[in-house]
Amino acid sequence: MVQGSVCYLLLYVGDICLITTAQKQVSWFINSLGNKYKLKYLGEIQNYLGVEVQRNEEGVYYLSQKEKIEKLLKTYGMERANEVDTPITTQYKNEPEGQKCENATAFHSLLGSLLYLSCWTRPDITLAVHMLSQRSADPAQRDWVALKRILRYLKGTKDYKLVLDTGYDQQVYADASWGDRENGKSTTGYAIYIGNALVQWKSQKQTFVATSTCEAEHSAISECVSQVEWFACLTKELGIPSEMPITVLSDNMAAQQLANQQNFKSKSKHIAIRYGNVKNALERNVLKVQHCNTKCNVADLYTKCLDAPKF
Repeated sequence: MVQGSVCYLLLYVGDICLITTAQKQVSWFINSLGNKYKLKYLGEIQNYLGVEVQRNEEGVYYLSQKEKIEKLLKTYGMERANEVDTPITTQYKNEPEGQKCENATAFHSLLGSLLYLSCWTRPDITLAVHMLSQRSADPAQRDWVALKRILRYLKGTKDYKLVLDTGYDQQVYADASWGDRENGKSTTGYAIYIGNALVQWKSQKQTFVATSTCEAEHSAISECVSQVEWFACLTKELGIPSEMPITVLSDNMAAQQLANQQNFKSKSKHIAIRYGNVKNALERNVLKVQHCNTKCNVADLYTKCLDAPKF
């Protein structure tokens, strides 16, 4: 070990990523582990679990999966497919209708591959993948067409990179679209930034039927609480300075006011629990809830289909 150095080890089965502040630490680690196991040292990280990694002179990292996208295009015979501006159309309806998918196995296989991309480097396809995953039990042919549209979108954007910029300020955007046509349930979306880097994002169906936009948006804020706390603990353990409380931004004034309200009474237990969850986090100075303009709320991307100009 090198005195005073910091070393983090990321291990996934047999793939190891070593992050350290001292180059000598790398040699020490390889020699120590190499005495017990057979190792293959690949040098400075360029690819990890299918994610291509680049680093510039300023220490900014760029993550992409261009090679994975090109393989998918070849696998599904879409190398010459026409490109589109959005991963899913605003006309798409998440409803069971039309002819059944001719090849459900191919649907599930492609869906899994796109889910992998959306979780690692392509937050821009998260909502589309989320919506189509809800059709996985009984996909229709139109769902298969919609799934291949995501590939057409990726074909035109395969060079996109997720930028891990410098900076330590943590900020969270929360949003919700109220009331699905199929079952009335709303969709929660959130995006977590450390500095200018988007580090976590999600689109998910709420487990209950919200009776107002305020309730749906407040539930989205509540969903962020556990994630904010987890990131606060992680950054603290990694020695990354972070200012508390962490700001959660919502474009719904009523939801913001409800979150900051001192006394709230509800006969609905699930609403009271979510209110208590947010209130407890506010009292412990874990987060603060502030308003932001709808146009600035990037979490909107994870709640509803947008046309090309807005997307």
